Amino acid sequence: MRYSTFFLSSALILIVVAGSSNGASISSSKIKKHNKQLPADLETGRAVQRYLNLTDPDALLGAYQRTYMITVPDTYTGDAAAPLLFFFHGQYGSFKRDSAGFSALGLEEGFVLVSPKGMEDGQPGDTSWSVKAEGRTDVCTDECDPVYFESCKIVHRMSRCNWATCYDDVYFVEQLLSTLESELNIDRKRIYATGPSNGGMIADYLATQMPGVFAAVVPWYGAFLHNMLLRPPLRGVSFLSLHGLRDKVIPPEGGESYDHYLYYSENDTVLAWAYENGCSMKPPVNVTTPYDNQPPVHTCVEHPDCSSGVTVMYCYFPNKGHGFWPSYAEKLTWWFLSKV
Repeated sequence: MRYSTFFLSSALILIVVAGSSNGASISSSKIKKHNKQLPADLETGRAVQRYLNLTDPDALLGAYQRTYMITVPDTYTGDAAAPLLFFFHGQYGSFKRDSAGFSALGLEEGFVLVSPKGMEDGQPGDTSWSVKAEGRTDVCTDECDPVYFESCKIVHRMSRCNWATCYDDVYFVEQLLSTLESELNIDRKRIYATGPSNGGMIADYLATQMPGVFAAVVPWYGAFLHNMLLRPPLRGVSFLSLHGLRDKVIPPEGGESYDHYLYYSENDTVLAWAYENGCSMKPPVNVTTPYDNQPPVHTCVEHPDCSSGVTVMYCYFPNKGHGFWPSYAEKLTWWFLSKV
């Protein structure tokens, strides 16, 4: 899975790096509980870089530090619960640059934006997210060319299908969310995840690994690897998938990618999500969005009448491949999230 995700936002966000002198390096075991006032190292209206000290569940990996950006809107007072959106960059992506558009939109719409940084242990610049495919042999073909991150060597989880870190990213997100909820007044019913490519894959994966947490996930050209679509946890989670029909990196029709990884198709994934949520299994119906008259050309469809109360949608872009990012991508994502 050796690919890059390239997109830049025109939004400019002032970034504040919180140094250790003011307590920005945060140990998850030492967080002050139930303090909903803004922590001293944060400012509303600014993107701030913070750190989280963790010990991986695998004792062989031990203690390490994770990095993330957070933008709290000016409307935050601590009295009213705020929505929280996690943005996960793609492989090789930038947690600062690639999240700038969502940071700016969060200031307008009143949601907290958190953009974690993927690990690049032993592979400088190759920031990635683990969906626990490392060490498996059923998610790629014999022709796959593996890349072994240092963490995978340490825990001896290596196979021909390796391409990402072996640090536990689900545990990281769980601990990060726990930290944020102890510091900020977060609306537990409005926690969302989105991201492109590998970021979309981790958003999908988190929905299956953290049931009851996410109200909705919005993957941009991400997909489940073969044998990794866990269906029951999908219930109660709204879903919007967006994909270019010319994508060869993560093919929307499923099957083998250009670099020999195996994926579920968008159709299979959307149908599984619809089935688990009691939606109509008839052919999906067209849905209009505020951005239908803007390029690139796209069509959105929905499986309606979901008994669980969620929304299950799919938007496809017939003339796009992998790594595209429309000028309205952030707004289309939030349009969906704000209405579910």
